[in-house]
Amino acid sequence: MIRFILAFFALCCLLAFGSMLAEEKGYVLISVSGWTWEMNLFGFFFVLLIAYIGIKACQIMLRLIFNSKRNFSQWREKKAKQKSLLTLQQSLQALFNHDFALAEKLSLKNATKSPIESTHYLVAAEANKNLNQPEKVAQLLLKAESHGDEVQKKLAMVKSLVTEEKQDKAISLCEELHQAHPKDAHVLNLLAQVYQEANSADKLRALLPQLRKHSDLSLNQFNTLVYISFKPAFEQAGQNRDKTQIESLYKQIKKWVKTSPIADNYYLASLVAAAEHESAEKALIKILKADVSEQVIASLYNLPLQQPNKLISYLEKQIKAHPENDNLLTALGICAAKNYDWQLAQQAIEASIKVEKSAKKYALLGAIYEQQNMASQAKSAYQHGLAMALNPSGNSSNDAFLAEIATERT
Repeated sequence: MIRFILAFFALCCLLAFGSMLAEEKGYVLISVSGWTWEMNLFGFFFVLLIAYIGIKACQIMLRLIFNSKRNFSQWREKKAKQKSLLTLQQSLQALFNHDFALAEKLSLKNATKSPIESTHYLVAAEANKNLNQPEKVAQLLLKAESHGDEVQKKLAMVKSLVTEEKQDKAISLCEELHQAHPKDAHVLNLLAQVYQEANSADKLRALLPQLRKHSDLSLNQFNTLVYISFKPAFEQAGQNRDKTQIESLYKQIKKWVKTSPIADNYYLASLVAAAEHESAEKALIKILKADVSEQVIASLYNLPLQQPNKLISYLEKQIKAHPENDNLLTALGICAAKNYDWQLAQQAIEASIKVEKSAKKYALLGAIYEQQNMASQAKSAYQHGLAMALNPSGNSSNDAFLAEIATERT
């Protein structure tokens, strides 16, 4: 129809142009059922133009009228989606603030109108998990399964199996999902979580390369998984007195966390458990050469070294070069105490306290005094440590615990 009108319009233009060339205005005569219209060509052209504009205006108005209902429905649907996403954001904020009841309420409020309905149910399930309501968790996870793609459904099913403590089935299903989607970050993260809850440290350790490459875990989260996966292996190697395995595990863990007191602690503890005291002492000297940190000092407290003479000799040489190094003095005091050299231990800890006081040092000094039957000095040291622990300014988080031990001893 439009093409016909445009063709007729073009024809009229040609006629008008021809009449201008011939210097004849021309006229148009229309006679229908006794009605007669007569006008010149330019007037007829103008009438046609007005008629065309009128027809198009009517067409637009009719289209707006008939489409207004559909446009209004689309507007309402859009507003409902925006509202549902806003309540989802509020529910996540409540979840982070540990207001789990509010998080559940907000996440389910407009869930059916959301473009990501399954996410609402997953947030509600997480809130109920923290509220210790496993039945609701299972129901919400099943709802999440029916609203999402195939991967999301299976992930929700795995979480449901974990909630029901069916670890074997959860691992089997999640491993199948991982084989189908080896680079999916959500699948990898959930598989690592399932391995962790099932205490499958070996499988978690084998998963580390893929987690590093494809997951969205933060560095701290990834390091935590590294420690969890390696700790049982170090303990087992120590019990088996397998020094070769211990050395191999230490090399592997250092690939993931190059500088880590926790990894050093696993290594040293496993060597001591394997009765490799000389190797443990050499390794500790090497670690101290690299970094005399508070974390290394803390590991010395719990490390059952036997006659660490080489370590004591090394520390004494270092102290001569750095007589006011607090960590070196503390390390010497701890090693001397483990070697039952109470006098040297006392001198080292007293010198360390002069450099920097702490409740932990006073607790250790009190124990050293006790071993030498110096009851009054031990009581005084414990009282000083307790006073420092009760004053939180400038004290570490471990001081309060050590002060409680000191209180029990007095």
